[in-house]
Amino acid sequence: MPYKSKAQALAMAGQRADLAPHLAYPGINPERSYQEYYSLYDRLWKAAVGCPIVESTIFAPPIRYFEDFLHAFEARDLALASESDPTGVFSEVADRGKYLITLVGTQGEFTIGTPIDGAANASAQGGWGTFITSDDSGNDLICAQMNGESWKLATAKPLYFETRFAIKTITESEVFIGLADTGTDLYVDGVGVTNHVGFMLDNDGNLDFSIDEGATQHKVDTLVNFVDGSLATLETANVVHRCGFYWDGAGTIYVYVDGVLTNTIVDEGVAILVPDATCLSIGFQLENTTTTAETMWIDYIMCVQAR
Repeated sequence: MPYKSKAQALAMAGQRADLAPHLAYPGINPERSYQEYYSLYDRLWKAAVGCPIVESTIFAPPIRYFEDFLHAFEARDLALASESDPTGVFSEVADRGKYLITLVGTQGEFTIGTPIDGAANASAQGGWGTFITSDDSGNDLICAQMNGESWKLATAKPLYFETRFAIKTITESEVFIGLADTGTDLYVDGVGVTNHVGFMLDNDGNLDFSIDEGATQHKVDTLVNFVDGSLATLETANVVHRCGFYWDGAGTIYVYVDGVLTNTIVDEGVAILVPDATCLSIGFQLENTTTTAETMWIDYIMCVQAR
């Protein structure tokens, strides 16, 4: 149905318009209904649910990826070295699963689609990927990276990345999650693989945000802290944080935690370099710093970019 007011149409038109700057937004004619706006957003909604927009000459659906870890419950360990199923989510064999996973240590494992059975509340509903390091020694790790470098912080191509996760023991866990160049150790002692953009925890619970291009790293504190957590304590303050960033396609990254802007990072060409010259891949890593197995729970990973 048409919008009730010009103000309502304008407000909706402004929401996330920068995600698709190539769209030709219709103007408002006060003497007519807002049929043009309805038509445009009808196409957007169709794209969001996967319907083709074959009749439009101006619309290009965004590139989008969403992992909700809703797959059937399955536990894996180093037996993945012989994994040959190309439809699997994780595999230690390159280009076999959706993600290449690297396990350092003899007992590292992960569980996909963790159920809520036994949780003290309903906040664990849906899929939660559970990733557990080995306890052989310090610096055992689980590193997972999507096969194929499909994302680039390119000019005029705004990008949104968002995830939600929790950590078992913040003083024994080092974490990276975001976009990075191909690697089997995405954290690399808090410096990260060359060419990356994402969130880091440095064995202290303080959430940092790091960007790197060509080994020039710029790392900032978001002033947000994690606390020790579990699936049964997801509703406890600071156990879970929703972490995201927005690349505006013009040299600036905006960092958000729980929907609040925490940092604005501008590529100034010297000490702060946005990795906009290479393609990147979604990846995450958990590494322990003691001889205790550590755990990371991920609710979802999302990345959306203008085509």
